[in-house]
Amino acid sequence: YLQALGGGIKGNLSKTLLQKTPEMKWWMPSYLGGVNDMLPGMGFVYSKQPHSLALSDIHRATNLVEMFMWIYMITTAVQVGFSVFPMPVYQNKDGWCVQDEAMSSGLSTTILILQILSTFIGSAGFSIISSAAHHVYQELDPDNEFHFKRKGSVGSLYLQLPLLKVII
Repeated sequence: YLQALGGGIKGNLSKTLLQKTPEMKWWMPSYLGGVNDMLPGMGFVYSKQPHSLALSDIHRATNLVEMFMWIYMITTAVQVGFSVFPMPVYQNKDGWCVQDEAMSSGLSTTILILQILSTFIGSAGFSIISSAAHHVYQELDPDNEFHFKRKGSVGSLYLQLPLLKVII
């Protein structure tokens, strides 16, 4: 995102475009005038007063998305690692075959909780990034030819897919 804005975190075009974002309490939840519904407590630390987005806000949001990716990949790798570990299969008296669990229920629950928390973390960062892109590019695309808001919403849904693991 930052490179698309022009030269990374220290680029002048990035600062210029971010100054076009409206003044609002970005890190607050939407019912308090922000866009961060997944981790609303961050607003009381980073958005006490309305402000235009700064590069530090985008950097913080990008770090949150990176945290999601790393936590989710590591926990998934652990989960898959345990699932491919061969375990003995036994036949019950009623004819059904059962297998011992490779992962304890405590470890399985911990991994699930970490994955859910990482989804909340990543969604908080992504909401800031996608809203910033929408506001900045709205001026560059007045006819809404590129549908930035819709694409951001679809991206947010993809980011929240891991939450379905609780239901399934």
